[in-house]
This record gives sequence, C-alpha cells and structure tokens, in this order.
Amino acid sequence: MSGKRNQATTRPVSRGHVRATWICLGLVASVLLGYAQVAYHDFVGFDDGAYIGQNPYVSRGLTWEGVRWSISTFHMGNWHPLTWLSHMLDCELFGLDPGPHHLVSVLLHAASAVVLFLALRRMTSSMGSVWPSTVVAALFALHPLHVESVAWAAERKDVLSGLFWMLTLWAYAGYAARPGVGRYAIVVAALALGLLAKPMLVTLPFVLLLLDVWPLGRWRVGAGAGASEGVPLTRLLLEKLPLFLLAAGSAAVTLVAQRSVAAVGSLEVLSLGTRLQNAAVSYIAYLWKTIWPAGLAYYYPHPALSGGSGESSWTPAAVGAVILLAAITIAAAAALRRRPCLAVGWLWYVGTLVPVIGLVQVGMQARADRYTYLPTLGLYLAVVWALVEVAHRSTTFRRVVSGGGMVVVGACLVATWMQVGHWRDSRSLAEHALSVTHGNFQAYNLLGTARQHEGESGEAEAAFRRALEIKPDCSECQINLATVLGGEGRLEEAALLFTLALQVNPEQSGARAHNGLGAVLEKQGDLAGATSHLQEALRLKPDYAEAHNNLGAVHEKRGDLEAARSEFEHAVRLAPRYALARQNLGGVLQRQGDLDGAAEQLRRAVRLQPDMIEARFKLAVVLATRGDLAEAAEQFGRVLEADPDFAEAHYNIGVVLAGMGEVERAVAHLERALALDPEYELARRALESLR
Repeated sequence: MSGKRNQATTRPVSRGHVRATWICLGLVASVLLGYAQVAYHDFVGFDDGAYIGQNPYVSRGLTWEGVRWSISTFHMGNWHPLTWLSHMLDCELFGLDPGPHHLVSVLLHAASAVVLFLALRRMTSSMGSVWPSTVVAALFALHPLHVESVAWAAERKDVLSGLFWMLTLWAYAGYAARPGVGRYAIVVAALALGLLAKPMLVTLPFVLLLLDVWPLGRWRVGAGAGASEGVPLTRLLLEKLPLFLLAAGSAAVTLVAQRSVAAVGSLEVLSLGTRLQNAAVSYIAYLWKTIWPAGLAYYYPHPALSGGSGESSWTPAAVGAVILLAAITIAAAAALRRRPCLAVGWLWYVGTLVPVIGLVQVGMQARADRYTYLPTLGLYLAVVWALVEVAHRSTTFRRVVSGGGMVVVGACLVATWMQVGHWRDSRSLAEHALSVTHGNFQAYNLLGTARQHEGESGEAEAAFRRALEIKPDCSECQINLATVLGGEGRLEEAALLFTLALQVNPEQSGARAHNGLGAVLEKQGDLAGATSHLQEALRLKPDYAEAHNNLGAVHEKRGDLEAARSEFEHAVRLAPRYALARQNLGGVLQRQGDLDGAAEQLRRAVRLQPDMIEARFKLAVVLATRGDLAEAAEQFGRVLEADPDFAEAHYNIGVVLAGMGEVERAVAHLERALALDPEYELARRALESLR
C-alpha cells in the first residue's frame, strides 16, 4: 500500500523542466568561464577606492553606523542604499581582498542570466520552443559590452539592480498569467529593491507596458484603427501607476543627489543642441557596438567637454544618426501588427537608454558601455525572435539560424574573456583605453595614478601633463600632478597647481585641493596656512582620513601631541588600513611614553605596508627602548636590507647588538654608520666605548 501511495502522489519531472535545468546550469557555467580571471584582478583607480577601499563606512564591513550612512548619503552623486549594503557585506566577509568582491559580481550576473531565461520562458510558453529565450539569455550573459558592469567592482549597482530587473520581469509574467494582489505585491517589491540598488530601473514600468503588447498579448492592436483586444489600455496604465510613482520618486531623489555633488552639467556648459547630437550618435554607437563589440573602453571622452566647446553646429554624423534612428523607428512601427517583437524590442532599447543618453549630462563622458547593460536586451529580443519566426518558413534557413546563433554566442564568450583581461588593474585598463580612443585625458589621468602607485613618479608626471595638455582645466589632473610634485619636494610647483585647481573647480576638487595645499604648506613651515586649508578640507569632507592625518602632522610639529594623537586616531578609525596614519600615531604614542601602544600601531603599519621603512625603523626603536633587543635587531636588519645606506639604522643596530654582547657585529655596523656620516658623533662615541 505504501509503495502504491508514493507512486501515485509522486509527480514525474517533465522533460521541459529537465531541459530548463540544464540550460540554467549552462548559463552559469558559461558566465563563470568567461569571467573566471577576475578572481585575480585588483581594484582599479577609477571609483573603486571611493566606493570600497577608501570609503570608511564600507571598508569596515556591516555596522549600524554604515547602515544609517547608506540610507542618508548622496556620496558619489547617487542614492543607492542597497548597493552600499552589498559592498559592506563583501567587506565584512572578505575584507579588502578584491578577488571575492569581483566574484560576487560575477555570480550576481550569472543569476540575472538564469532569471532572465526563466522569465522569458514563462512569458513565451505559448510559443513552444525555449531556444529563443536561451539565446537571449546567453547573449546577455556573454556579450562583451557587459564586461564593464561585471568586472568593475564599483559597478556592483549594475549587476545588483539587473538581478532585480529580471526578478521583476519573472514576477510580472506570473502576475500577467494569474492576476492577484499577492503576485502584484511581489512585482512592486522587486522594482522597489531594484531602485534601491540603482535608479536605472525607472524605465521598467514602461518596459512592462511593452511586454503587455508582446509576448504577453495582454493588449493587442486589433484590425481597426485604435481597436484593441484583451485587457483595456486604461486598466494596464492604472495597473502600472504604483510602479510609475516609485520610478518618479527614485528619479527625483537621483536628480537631487547628482546636483548635490555638482555632477549635472548646465546648459551653459553643454548646450541642448550639443546634447541632442551626442544622444543621437550614442544611440547608433551603442547599436553598432552591440553588433560589432570592438574598441571598447572604460571611458569615452565627450568631444565638447574634452578641450572643446560646449556649443557646436550639427555634424554630418549627428544628422545621419537622426535619419537612421527615424528610419529604424518607422520600420519597427510598421511591423507592429505583423511582427510585434521588432517594435517592442526597439522601443525597449530606445526607451531604457533615455535616462543615460546624455540629455541630462552627468559626468564628462560621451557614453559608457555600462549604460547598455539592460537596454540591449531589447535588441536581443527583437533580432532573435524575428529570425526564429522567419526560420520557421524554411528548414535550411532554420539550420543556418541555429548554427549562426551558436557561432555568435561562442564568439561573444571569447570576446568577453579578452575584454575582461583589460580590467586586470588600473594600468592595463588605461593603456587599453588609450589604444582604442583619441584625446582621452581621463585615461592618461588613470595611467598617471597607476604609475604613481607603482613608484614611477617620472612616468606619472608625464601622464598627468599629457592629460592637462588635452584638458587644461581638469582639476583632478592638476591635483594628481601636484601630489606627485609635492612628493618629489617640488613644493612651489605643487602649491601653485593646488591653488589653480581650487580656482578652476572649487566644488568638485575643494576637499582634495585644500588637503594637498595644507600638506605642502606644512612641509614649507607655514603651519597657520596649513591648518587653515586642512580645516577647510575637513569642513567640506568630515570623513577625510588623509586630511585628519595631515592636520595631526601639523599639531605634532607645533608640539601639541595630544591634538596630534586625536587627529591620527580619527584617521585610523576612518581608514583602518591607512598605514601612514598608524605610523604617525605610533610615533606620537612613543613620544608620550606609551611604548606598548606605539609598538601595536607600528606593527600594524608594517603589516599593512611591509616596505614602509620609516614605520619599521620606528618600531625597532620602540622595541629597543622596551628592551626587546633580539626583535629590535631583526627589525633594524630588515630596514638595512631595504636601505643599506641608512646611517641611523646602522648606529641603532650597533647599539642593540652591543647590548646583546655581539661586539664584533656591533663594531662593524658602527663603523659603517661613521663611513656614511663622518660627523655622526653618537656613532663615534659608541665605537670608542666598545674599543
């Protein structure tokens, strides 16, 4: 009886479910294959620091303070609390190891591809074959235009919001099949969560209306003009009203956020005519890069903002783009009754790009690959389903389409793998951008930052100067060049550039420029001027760890050790991995007699930055003062491995070795100290006492 009952109640798994499962696994495997190398990639110097590594609220992981900040902040000109929480969770789990951060984005992208397939399968179940849905999902998963959204850690907002976009589609397909309050609530919740990840989803209610036409068929154009069948259009619009209200609220908050950091360009800087030209050209450029994804770069300079004028007459390229856009739109509209997938897919593409096409100019780029992450889905839908419909007429053509689809998907996988490689680090990203674009001041700026980080100050200076040749009013480039010059001791030149940056763009560069100028003035001995600029930097950006550290250095030079300690501690709280601030805090604690506290901070500094000679030297001195002679000798030895001509280190290790009874080695180091500095009186006296 038991066996019969089990046999009767067990539902067999259909072949369709088994096939769908294998397709989902194949999508995940292909994404992991295409993006596997990101596990060994670094963060890049283009927003990754501001989003993750140098962001004190994010880098500390999940904290209540961070949660409150994520809800209230307009940092980087965005309001996307869910994205901030996602980054915080990564830091909580993985620290600042970039590999796992990248892999989480890859997994989110893979999940989006799977949910997209399931949503399209559900929407097109009456059409029979699942292969069109599979191909569209595979193109989304593997198209190289999407590499920027997945391989760039700072673009977590793309893949996270993309997942909620797909979940909204999936939930809406279920609601359309069986309308109900509960199912509708899931649609609203998925859209709301997506908007909390990135406001790009403001166009999703419009896309749902398109899907009502095709493939859902909830509103169908009838035989007569304006006639319709199915659900009335007014009901479909009222049904979307809560979704449109959510989108409108998100759009309003986003505009306020972007204006709060002066990210929105005015019509005085970039005229409406110039914006319309760039928008038309961008639509065609994105379309072409979808067809032939070559020459992809992380930054495309806007011709009117990169050393050019914000006002220009209509170019032949812009006129041609407008004509081509109009022709495609007319052709798609004409095919609405006969082949609705073309109209729906094209309007999806055109409509979802509107917020990022440049009519409201945010930033200085002409366009960006990441903006195509969701819009190009419309192109995939239009082309794939149109080909499938035509292929049904001929067995031969059906084979050609099937074989061609496999070739295209395979080519996308190879192209994606190659494009992902360019995101290995800042240097490779910048060098690739320079190889495929012209007049790219931003790429030269990134290249200079990478070279500076690698200790190549001369090459960094050359890159920054090249960026300024292209765009003389680039305040960020001025600040970066000034930082390099200040590090080389060219303080007058550095101070001039910091001052110029404040004059050129005080709103966007104020905190960094004031901080840099304050640091230069401190080195020049103008402590009052340094204090004034550093306090202004902190007024503009209270959580600026570097400015707190520099202000601490000013207080220490004045002899106010308690104030210096407070600033250094504040810097360390804001940026726990800030090695220089820990070194400075350790130095102040040493001067105050807190040798244990000093040793702890200096140990952490050298763990964070093992090649930090000054921190290691100070640690060795503290250890020697505490009587930990063996460890002190080891640390002095490591200092001398890095800098064999460090006379003071030779003297100190000589004294330590003498205290340990190793007179012969002590004498050798003291003699070396005198050879390097014949007037080193302490070394001379120590040597005489040993002899």
